[in-house]
Amino acid sequence: MTEQTSENGPGIDAEAERIVNEGADIRERIRRLVLRVFRERRMALSELNDLARQVVDGTAEAMRRANREQGRDALCQVAAGLEDAYAAASQATRLAVEEAATRGQAFAEADLKRAKEDLKSLEGMFFQTLSDTASRFSHEMAEQWRDLAAHTQRTGSHVGQAAEEALGVIRRDPLGFARQSAAASAELTRHSAGMLLQAMAGMLQGAGEALLKDQDKQGLETKEG
Repeated sequence: MTEQTSENGPGIDAEAERIVNEGADIRERIRRLVLRVFRERRMALSELNDLARQVVDGTAEAMRRANREQGRDALCQVAAGLEDAYAAASQATRLAVEEAATRGQAFAEADLKRAKEDLKSLEGMFFQTLSDTASRFSHEMAEQWRDLAAHTQRTGSHVGQAAEEALGVIRRDPLGFARQSAAASAELTRHSAGMLLQAMAGMLQGAGEALLKDQDKQGLETKEG
């Protein structure tokens, strides 16, 4: 396997492979892995796709040593962990915009525009990434991954709901919302470009566990086909 390494340690694919091989709490650990890297690198929502592909690369390598039943369960958990991560990143966007507004602040128009564009297509990107990565697996596991991707798209995901909630906040006039939310004496300030990604990272750093706590009940359940 060709690992994608970084100065901070093993690549995401190698970490995902280890998680799947160990077989414990795969969903939770995949979610944490993706969000940790997303937060540390202050990535845009659209860049989640690259992280997801690296996770699938590691998963595919681990699947070479798994039997059919072990493999199916692991694939379901990996997909669920990815879904949780996409949804949590959307929620972090919403919370960052709401918190800024309560302080009489707003993010740069360029940041908000990119966030809106990413949020509009985020669930579709998630579905597409699941479909596109089937080729990473050997034949039998590839079929299971395709079936899982198709089932997820038919039944929907909580990525779409989280993205819509974030969009609803951003679509409100950020300046007007901020003026209404801030103290009467506060002056409205506009953050410089790039600050939204920093704020999103801060949300995942400081409130990540609370942000994600309810997702175990809402996300993908183990797929029966």
